Amino acid sequence: MDRRIDIDRARREAKALLRAARAGDPSALRRLRSDRAPCLADAQHAVACGLDERSWPALVERIDGMGRELLDAARAGRAKDVYRLLEAGAPSNARDPESGNSALHVAASRGWLDALD
Repeated sequence: MDRRIDIDRARREAKALLRAARAGDPSALRRLRSDRAPCLADAQHAVACGLDERSWPALVERIDGMGRELLDAARAGRAKDVYRLLEAGAPSNARDPESGNSALHVAASRGWLDALD
């Protein structure tokens, strides 16, 4: 799996892992707990661990934090940080909680065109 974090892709991977485990796929079953029937929480945990997080909530928090960092970088016009965060998988659709604007809109409204390239 690509090490860049994409929460939507991680969700799809967890659902696919769960489907495979429920269908009896041995490799999928090895990634999940063996003491109970396969469930989504276990599949999400396996995916999160594969992305170097201890749990699914920790993965979501890391991605949300990257979204906040992206918005901060866009507000300040720090184009290099915007690019770095997007490359690392920061959610490009992260929204400013006050205005509802995306990082792209925030950068554009402040005239930070370098952050938009």
